[in-house]
Amino acid sequence: MRFLRTGLFVLAILFAHGNPAAAQSYSDAKAALDAKDFPTAIGILKPLADEGVAQAQHDLGVLFANGLGVARDDAQAVQWYRKAAEQGDAIAQNNLGEMYRAGRGVEQDNATAISWYRKAADQGENRARNNLGIMYLLGAGVRPDKAEAYRLIRKAADEGNSAAQKNIGFMHEQGRCRAGPGPGGILVQKGRRTGQRDGTEQSRPPL
Repeated sequence: MRFLRTGLFVLAILFAHGNPAAAQSYSDAKAALDAKDFPTAIGILKPLADEGVAQAQHDLGVLFANGLGVARDDAQAVQWYRKAAEQGDAIAQNNLGEMYRAGRGVEQDNATAISWYRKAADQGENRARNNLGIMYLLGAGVRPDKAEAYRLIRKAADEGNSAAQKNIGFMHEQGRCRAGPGPGGILVQKGRRTGQRDGTEQSRPPL
């Protein structure tokens, strides 16, 4: 099962391609994740990740990023996200972008964050579209462009992304929103347990 986060993970079934044994092992990992038996899941995911299974690499990144079944380790999270992202995994690309945006496990770098968000958005990942739109809105690592910000966030909202829907509502309330920090400049406070106040999204497990 695959983690998608908006505040905590929603799992979606994704089997390892072309390898029945790996697919079965990944199914076992999914069952462990569903049961929130994270140590068991890690024991199954790690060999798969070492074999190059992108889904397992992504999921290990999520577990390390959130300290589930293992001590939180942002550098390890970045390592696993990157391996999956370089294989074209759109969710890992979005998450790697978020690590760069937040400066977790890597030096903070908005330009690199945008690059990864864009790769994921180009594959249809709506969390990445929302995140990329926010970067355009705030002028973080890119020239401010409220029209492009609205286009991206609107598209993510139309695809059902709840954070993007909240962001669009806020933008309408504020006349497309005043960029920058401070009252009225922060988009939305999503999810009482996310700790994020800028409207961006990463993938995380359900607790």
